[in-house]
Amino acid sequence: MEEVVVTGTASVSAGDYKKEALKNAMHNAVEKAVGVQVKSDTLVKDFQLVNDRILAHADGYVKKWEVQNESETSSAYQVTIKAWVGKGTLNKDLFMNGIDVSLIYDWIGKPRVMVVVPDIVDGKEAPTTFAQTEIESLFKSKGITVLSSDQEAHPETRRSARIQ
Repeated sequence: MEEVVVTGTASVSAGDYKKEALKNAMHNAVEKAVGVQVKSDTLVKDFQLVNDRILAHADGYVKKWEVQNESETSSAYQVTIKAWVGKGTLNKDLFMNGIDVSLIYDWIGKPRVMVVVPDIVDGKEAPTTFAQTEIESLFKSKGITVLSSDQEAHPETRRSARIQ
């Protein structure tokens, strides 16, 4: 894990500009800590630019942060944070290291989840739901809305769960 200090900015005309500036700062923290892979493709035909594409990828995540400074002008909001950046993918560390799932849940817009995990005993599906119940309890303890499996049968619920 690497510690970095970075700044993020957003226009005050943006909806939730403080959140946008913090997202920008976190993005900058990951790029500073782990670097960025850049790939570009340019297509030119008859001396005319047809397509120009630049892809950037940083493989890391902000594990923890502290706001160091905030400032606001009539047009922009700026936040400086100290961030601790993990390298690699978030999924590997999320539950195993006790990262506060509720913070991530708020950042991604409070989606609803459904857990469907069969209990397997001696290579066969068992009539119990121990594993599913434990996972659902973990999500619920973090304030995450968990849909029951009978809600899956209703297309309007399934559709809205996918959208959110």
